[in-house]
Amino acid sequence: MLFWILVAYTGRVHHLLFRPSARPNHDLPLAARSVGHYRVGTDHRERSQKRPFFQVYWVVEGWGRITIRGQSHLFGPGQVAYYRPGDDHILNAIDDAWCYRFWTFDGDAAADIVTAFGLHDQSPRDVGPCPEHVFTQLEREIPDPLPGAELAAGATAYRLLSLVAAAGRAGSEEGETSIPDAAVATCRQQIDRHFANPDLDVTALATRLDLHRSTLCRRFQRIMGTSPSAYLAAKRLQHALALLTTTDLAIATVARRSGYADPDYFARRIRQITGQAPTDFRK
Repeated sequence: MLFWILVAYTGRVHHLLFRPSARPNHDLPLAARSVGHYRVGTDHRERSQKRPFFQVYWVVEGWGRITIRGQSHLFGPGQVAYYRPGDDHILNAIDDAWCYRFWTFDGDAAADIVTAFGLHDQSPRDVGPCPEHVFTQLEREIPDPLPGAELAAGATAYRLLSLVAAAGRAGSEEGETSIPDAAVATCRQQIDRHFANPDLDVTALATRLDLHRSTLCRRFQRIMGTSPSAYLAAKRLQHALALLTTTDLAIATVARRSGYADPDYFARRIRQITGQAPTDFRK
């Protein structure tokens, strides 16, 4: 109790919880190891030697610096950065109220999962507001010694990692993530609203945005993780499949309402992508 009174008085927080065992009790592909919540001042210096686990930081407010493999980076609100096993950990507060949350994880396939998510760059990235309620859930699960708690904590750790990977792409269950490029955000918005227009294509979108087609494609790919043409095709396909399975509209009508001017081309695309003819979805 004295600790929490001191925290309330000083405004500083050092809250750290570990799982009951040093190693996971289950052979999990990704296992939650610890979770923490720090609010520190300019006197805070975190320096530690190499550690055998992944550690991911998510800044809530204020600014600090994080040094990753010899490179120092500003690290602020809505940003995430991480250390790999074997990295030195070095963090310094710049503001007098730098608040961040973090979690650590290991597991048989942890490295493969991080790679599969495309998280190759460890330096700070803009991902949006910290989902503090998910961290609160992890704080309940990690120290729980009951059977099944370790599995639940692993799932929550995976969920947090997936939120980081999804940021800036198609949004997530926490709400659509803001896109830090106005042209890309507008492009996506135009596709979402007007995919049923068969005249809409990447060239038309680039013209509306006063960008060269290749510039728009490069920026869209970098932020969204897919090309604008692939995103447009996916929106049209999803809408078409929904109409095929939930309505009795004629195939030609479904094609037209999904952005396909030629019903024959539409039928070929459905078969090419799904392996089935449009009529097969109604059997």
